[in-house]
Amino acid sequence: MIGPPVILALVISRWHKIMNLPNPDNDTSLLQAATSSADKHHGQRRNHHRGCPQDTGGQDLKTAPEKTTGSALRFGAVCAPVGLVVGGYAFYSATGDGWQLLPICATLAAFLTGFGLWFWLIERRQATRRRAGILTGALAGALAHYLCWYLLILSANLDYLWFGTTSSLGEPPMNPFQGLAGAAAFSAFSLFLFGWVTIPAGALLGGLMIGRSRISPT
Repeated sequence: MIGPPVILALVISRWHKIMNLPNPDNDTSLLQAATSSADKHHGQRRNHHRGCPQDTGGQDLKTAPEKTTGSALRFGAVCAPVGLVVGGYAFYSATGDGWQLLPICATLAAFLTGFGLWFWLIERRQATRRRAGILTGALAGALAHYLCWYLLILSANLDYLWFGTTSSLGEPPMNPFQGLAGAAAFSAFSLFLFGWVTIPAGALLGGLMIGRSRISPT
């Protein structure tokens, strides 16, 4: 069975083709070519005006992507309440013990997934199309389930190591390595129950977020 990490790797590897974006690996060479051309065109002016603000134009181009990293934090922040609501509902409707950390893990998973995917697929590639934000948000809403379950498995292992907490049958939790496959199985079940909420919510938030931060083409 293909797990969420494999799906994520495939999507990221083909993202520039799906979104019709330039390959980010070529960004450095393109930027260097543009900067070199500008330096050649304004070489004489730079020699006479070494202290003028225009001399930092090449540096501004190189550091421009770093100035936009705040939008990934904002997207993670708006995804976190979705995880809190869904995780809280699942906690109150679950039967048995051991679900106390579910709202916390769901909130943290929503934030980390939203932040990571937005930074990797939007900011790093300087994507400005609305469909890129929608697909990134939908992907975050899906993959957050996997991360949530894996965080729960890790927390169960910590409880077992520190306090000797076991399952209701007296068995220890699956170890972190087994949890890689276990989280995939559990996330398939939670996606069936709550994916109809998290995926559209992520897509909506992604479309709204990129609509607010869209940069006009020059």
